Amino acid sequence: MTGRLPAAEVLSMSPYIPLALLVSHSRSQWSRMFAETPFAGIHHLAWFDWAMLIPYFSVLIVLSVYGIHRYDIIRTYFKHRKRPPKSPPNGSSNTSRQSPFSCRFTTSATWWSA
Repeated sequence: MTGRLPAAEVLSMSPYIPLALLVSHSRSQWSRMFAETPFAGIHHLAWFDWAMLIPYFSVLIVLSVYGIHRYDIIRTYFKHRKRPPKSPPNGSSNTSRQSPFSCRFTTSATWWSA
């Protein structure tokens, strides 16, 4: 026998391994590990750092809001894609009419003929 545990016994003990690691450390060791600031004496944020970080995170926030909005639009489309569109009220059509004054050929011809 080589002194190894069978695979079945190791797999049955696997949920208890993290618990054993947690118990092995004392409370002071955990608090010391998370309370340390390893970069305390190495770097302090200067004005240039702030000048780079503030726009970076501002753009990041704007893009994340845009992404959430876009996700919601696509999710809503796929949610309602099999539902037929509702007919407009009062029997009016859903198309808009273009004004004759907005056509560039009409307005330019009127302007040149004057």
